[in-house]
Amino acid sequence: MQISDDLWLGTHDPKADWIYGLDVSVHPDYQGKGIGREIYNARQEVAKTLGCKGQMTAGMPIGFDKVKEQMTIAEYYRSMGLKILLLADSTSRWAQALREMSNRMEELPGQDAFPMDL
Repeated sequence: MQISDDLWLGTHDPKADWIYGLDVSVHPDYQGKGIGREIYNARQEVAKTLGCKGQMTAGMPIGFDKVKEQMTIAEYYRSMGLKILLLADSTSRWAQALREMSNRMEELPGQDAFPMDL
């Protein structure tokens, strides 16, 4: 939430290397027709035109709100057969994510999950 100024976009930097989008969604009646992909592609073109490296988009995937208490977002994407990339914006959140992943895998967390220099 910090990167988006709690969704107010007050942290916008017009000279940034990346453009940032909060969400992309398509009405259920029109899903599966490539509309979301076209919106994504259009944003990529805007990023290129502005000289940016690309885009970052954040939002809650459709249906995740129904299972968010039972699984992490990574597990949700994996359940759909997708590969995931976990990004963390701070050392403490990274350590928390490592502990959560260890817990989900029913393994003891490693030393990185408890950094001494926080």
